[in-house]
Amino acid sequence: MPSDPGMDEILRIAEGLVGGPVESVTPAAGGGNNRVFRLDHDGRPFALKFYPHQEDDPRDRLGTEWRALVFMTGEGIEAVPRPLARDVDRYCALYEWVEGVHVVEALKADVIALADFLEELQSLGKSNGALEIGSASAACFSVGDTVDQLHTRLERAREVAADFPELEMFLMDDLAPAVREITDLARSRLAVTGISETPGCRVLSPSDFGLHNTLKRPDGRLVFLDFEYFGWDSLEKTVADVMLHPGMEVPQNLGRLFFERIKRRLAAADQAFEERFRALYPLYALIWCLIMLNEFIPERWKRRNLGHRRNDRVAVHAQQLALVRKRLGNLKKIHETF
Repeated sequence: MPSDPGMDEILRIAEGLVGGPVESVTPAAGGGNNRVFRLDHDGRPFALKFYPHQEDDPRDRLGTEWRALVFMTGEGIEAVPRPLARDVDRYCALYEWVEGVHVVEALKADVIALADFLEELQSLGKSNGALEIGSASAACFSVGDTVDQLHTRLERAREVAADFPELEMFLMDDLAPAVREITDLARSRLAVTGISETPGCRVLSPSDFGLHNTLKRPDGRLVFLDFEYFGWDSLEKTVADVMLHPGMEVPQNLGRLFFERIKRRLAAADQAFEERFRALYPLYALIWCLIMLNEFIPERWKRRNLGHRRNDRVAVHAQQLALVRKRLGNLKKIHETF
């Protein structure tokens, strides 16, 4: 099946999944990798999500999200959409429709809800279903894992940089030296304090976790979305990703609130958690700088379908590079937060 089906094909798929006629199919919000539709059947709304097949990314995003939601709802978690049906041949699944609005600004109550959800998720960690869950996408269970991922992403950026002089200069003059310096600093800091390079706590992680992937119901409760990269990860990386994700900037005071809440509730037995987090946080920040430069990778650009005119692409590249420059500059202020 084509990765981008037309509306007639979508209607046929929808009717097959709900088992009857569909009154309407309407495009809804969708991320860079997916398409989501609202469909109405028998007076009820449903969400139909497509996961287009990606030649350059073999990860089973449909399977991962489906298994995650089956696991969580089966264990009684209510703050996620219920999975209803799927069609693996057409890379799509049917879910409960969630009535709500996207969170556009991080509020204290929302950040507390993020921490509470992550804590609730860990209460399932010893269940039989949790034992069958694999690692989260791009999980980092040691400093070595983190540095390896950082270097892999840097090399991928270098491969495409020959076609983009500004990117090539930025990588050579700014980002690559920062990778070397911050890697050495992180390892030195852990060695001086005698802390293991292996994080002490593994957690169930939504992976792409944060307020950017939530909907707020009319009563104010949050519903958490997008579990395509779900699995086990280190607590340090899970917390850092929430604070660093460019999809929703978390103010410094609320980032600290999230950190303290998680430290108190999930890392109370790990006396080295805070010091290890401080050492590793700049490495995670560098990884996010490189993730933000993915717009320069040709297949990623095509997949996101941001437009086909050269001027559009040039503008997006310039914008992303400016954002990453700013982030890299802010690394010098990291210790003001922690």
